[in-house]
Amino acid sequence: MRYWLVSALLLTAVAGLLVPGPGALRAQEPLDFPLTDGSGRVVGHFYKQANGQGGAGNLGFAVTDAEGIPFWSTFRALGGPEVVGYPISGRFLWDGLVTQAFQKLIFQWNSGQVAIVNVVDLFTRYGRDDWLQVQKQVPPVADWSADRGRSWAEVVSAHQALLDRFPAIREVYFRATDPIALFGLPQAVADYPTVSVVRAQRAILQQWKVDTPWAGAGQVTVANGADIAKEAGVLAAVAGEALRPVPASLPAALGPEPPGATALSPATAGRLVLRLTVSDLNPPAGGNLTLQTELTDTAGRPQADAVVAVIGRFSADTPDLAVFLPNTDPQGRTSQTIGLPAVPSGTTARFEVHAFIGTGEAVGTEFSLTLR
Repeated sequence: MRYWLVSALLLTAVAGLLVPGPGALRAQEPLDFPLTDGSGRVVGHFYKQANGQGGAGNLGFAVTDAEGIPFWSTFRALGGPEVVGYPISGRFLWDGLVTQAFQKLIFQWNSGQVAIVNVVDLFTRYGRDDWLQVQKQVPPVADWSADRGRSWAEVVSAHQALLDRFPAIREVYFRATDPIALFGLPQAVADYPTVSVVRAQRAILQQWKVDTPWAGAGQVTVANGADIAKEAGVLAAVAGEALRPVPASLPAALGPEPPGATALSPATAGRLVLRLTVSDLNPPAGGNLTLQTELTDTAGRPQADAVVAVIGRFSADTPDLAVFLPNTDPQGRTSQTIGLPAVPSGTTARFEVHAFIGTGEAVGTEFSLTLR
């Protein structure tokens, strides 16, 4: 039976790759703790503060530099939770780009660097400006049609001039090393009975006129813009299942690799991610080949009891090899050692690996090897 192969590169979902640091195994888990790889090296951090349960339980979100995407390093460089907020999602794909949401900011891996999404602009994009004004006292974007006839320097000057109305907010804005990168350009200002507000592309800056549980009168705060986007339903349209917190105690993705094993690039189709490790890409003819697979969704949740099929094609004179691996275990993993035919040395074989779940969704990948 031939299966249609859908293969593409995807990030390895961080929750499925990592194991918690020693603190995660204590009876009383801390609200956050380091994540380590198999060698004990710290590769990220796990946070439960924004898990929707006040930090209770074992669910939360990991922030890592997995797949060479330095969200963890950027998070720390910007100032951590105080500036970025706690994570409110796992990694997800948005417009084909790896993305992760935090309470205040949204990171996106774009053209080899971490960019900050214009989260406040999303309210305009998804028609939620009225909701934002009524529910959160944030003004709609002003008319900036005149920007089309201005140079970039003139655009920046015009937008930042809005800050002159509220000197304390202006001071906080320009305190940032790169205020445009962190906050974006100011888009509107408004003075409400209890708060003065500057709406920027990536942040909402507020100066409170009265004492509140989170700020004293006169204090300037940066609202949790991405949290508000989540509340408004804006993030659900793009992040989906990645907004659901996951356990930190997920085991390592594929376990120890056999000597000489090769981990192939993850493949994705829809919400499924398939990872595959091959024991030897130059195995002996008539010898054995061990395949290890792990199946998760894009939020890193294991897909248990999935069917994994392997098809190997060697030559016109050799029958195709077709094997069903054991169904995936609760961690979404399965493995099997396959006997190879005694074909001539130097034969190139092409393998396809397909995984299917109960809903009918499937994901596949392929690789080639040369027998010796």
